[in-house]
Amino acid sequence: MKRVSTAALRRSFLRWFIGGASVFTQGRMQTLGLVYAMEPVIRDLYEGEGEITARLSSYRTFFNTEPQIGAAVIGMAAALEEDRANGYGMSDEMMRTVRNGLMGSLAGLGDTMLVGAVIPAVLCTALGMGIAGVIGYILVYGVIGAWLQYRLFLRVYRQREDGLTFLYGKKTEAAVRACRHGALFCIAAAFGRYGILPGDIAGLVIACLLAAAGAYLLKKQKLSTGQLLVCMCSAAILYSLLQ
Repeated sequence: MKRVSTAALRRSFLRWFIGGASVFTQGRMQTLGLVYAMEPVIRDLYEGEGEITARLSSYRTFFNTEPQIGAAVIGMAAALEEDRANGYGMSDEMMRTVRNGLMGSLAGLGDTMLVGAVIPAVLCTALGMGIAGVIGYILVYGVIGAWLQYRLFLRVYRQREDGLTFLYGKKTEAAVRACRHGALFCIAAAFGRYGILPGDIAGLVIACLLAAAGAYLLKKQKLSTGQLLVCMCSAAILYSLLQ
């Protein structure tokens, strides 16, 4: 029975971590990053350059997802490729359908929780701490962030669809809501601290009112988290320019 080696899995993840979001094309987005990440897996499972090239070519279709939680898609692709190499996997079309389904749903989750909430909140905190905070942010993201992504990648590879169930539960939904509102109030705090003069009570009141209004709009789904953050940042910049 063919198995992907631990070394090949590590190389695959490292390639995705480095190149998944940095190798873009206008027409196919992250496709080159996907092919680059899958090469160690393919070479571990198949022999002969002709067969390897054919398998890599099956990953040349459009692919785009949130790169951090999107590591789960690469783990699933490696698992399905291993099943296929052992003779009981899916067809190329079915494997592509699985990737497309995961890349869309995980992109929505990652963009909402990480890109739209966690990263802005942590980055605002780090910037407030000066150069030490910035260095700390880089180290935390580069070490802890990479480790968490690798654990997700391995979990999905080993458990297949069962490794994804925790991402779609009620706890995850609650975490997404908490992250959205936490980021909102973090931006409001930054607005109150840097968008106005220190000790300006009126400005702090405005920041709190904006935060409350933003929470209401999020709850009523009038604005997305990304749209709200753009509005908050724009308001802070405008207020600062008017001082």
